[in-house]
Amino acid sequence: MPFTSLKTLCLANCDLSEEAVAIFHQLPASLEHLNLSGNRLRSASMEGLCLVLSFGWLPALLSLDVSNNPLGPSGVRALAKGLSSSPQPLPLQSLKLARTKAKAEGIEALCNALKAKKTTALQTLCPCRERNDGSRCETLGICTQCRGCA
Repeated sequence: MPFTSLKTLCLANCDLSEEAVAIFHQLPASLEHLNLSGNRLRSASMEGLCLVLSFGWLPALLSLDVSNNPLGPSGVRALAKGLSSSPQPLPLQSLKLARTKAKAEGIEALCNALKAKKTTALQTLCPCRERNDGSRCETLGICTQCRGCA
């Protein structure tokens, strides 16, 4: 694999959707920071990422940003499943999910995944939703350090 020492990959605002699954399967184990914000990722894309996480293919991942994607509750559930089913604890320190249309069901699945204690290094969790007027981000009460969400 040509990118075995790649640490940071920014795919923000690349107009990715389901084709991202093929990219996820090519990510190197050395990857520490993955920014997927501002794309068109949905449930199918997150199921692909779930497989990568659940097989332990990203053992060095420190930060994941999937903000500004229409994941919906099923997409957040798929991501949560990947986080909780990793064969070893993930060193993930930052997870950003702002403006993903997660709704209560997605956040509940995320909370249950966090209880599996596979992400014990998590320091920044931003599962936010916009107010109805779109003015600012409103936390759902479980953000530990909600930075950059407004």
